[in-house]
Amino acid sequence: MILELAPGRLAAIINSYAIDGRVSWHPPAARGVGFMHVYVLRDGNSVVIVDTGLGAHREQVLAGLAELTGPGDDLTVIALRTQEFDAMCNLLPILERFAVREVCGQHPDPLGWGDFHVDLRLAGRDALVRGDATTPLTGLSTRVLHEHEEVVLGARTLEVFRPAIRLLQTHWIYDAATRTLLTSDMFTHARARGGQDAAVITDDNDGATVESVQEHLLGGRYWWLAQSHADELRTWLAGVFAERDVETVAPAYGGILRGRDVVARHVGLLDEAIARCAAMIPA
Repeated sequence: MILELAPGRLAAIINSYAIDGRVSWHPPAARGVGFMHVYVLRDGNSVVIVDTGLGAHREQVLAGLAELTGPGDDLTVIALRTQEFDAMCNLLPILERFAVREVCGQHPDPLGWGDFHVDLRLAGRDALVRGDATTPLTGLSTRVLHEHEEVVLGARTLEVFRPAIRLLQTHWIYDAATRTLLTSDMFTHARARGGQDAAVITDDNDGATVESVQEHLLGGRYWWLAQSHADELRTWLAGVFAERDVETVAPAYGGILRGRDVVARHVGLLDEAIARCAAMIPA
């Protein structure tokens, strides 16, 4: 499914997966349907693709990109977590299908981090091999993202920065033109009211509580927040939203938060959940 978050400027390619106890970024007892997002930002013929999705969704991601991009587009791929499969699984298939100019990530040699397919392999750093067929990677460059970067997207600039609250090397992106904050593996807790499955969370269906956010953090990637020294993290998080006008929070997976009130509510829920994690009494 393609969802236009800001028509002509920002879209999400959304694919679903089962939350059934086998997905490590959800608590073991969680059940339902999850949503994985690949974001496509556009300004004129300049396009930035954020993350590449899971291998199980390869064909859907490629089809979505074919619909959202054209032959004359200047394509950049940004992986917000180069060392994570949901950011990297479809990097090489995308490079094989589309004329990408630049790949950006947290580590040198981002192409090597995506070279784990049995049917498609790198040949050096300038070609891809599938069976007897070779696809040259003509004109492709790579870029290591540092603490704070700017990525040019046509006439606008994306702010790319390293979050204080993270598990592994991670970046977030703020797009002032669409008032969207792309938060990688944070704010991935949102689900609809009553256990409904919804890729977008609004005032009408928001079902999150402090308890559900805390459970998601501790049962998934942010287990380390228990008994942590979290004051600086909470201060940093508050500053991110105080300094930026955010109407949409777009995580790598989970519900996309839409609307100022929803965003403000979830910032408060996350802050309180982090505080509760930090205050936990040792067992």
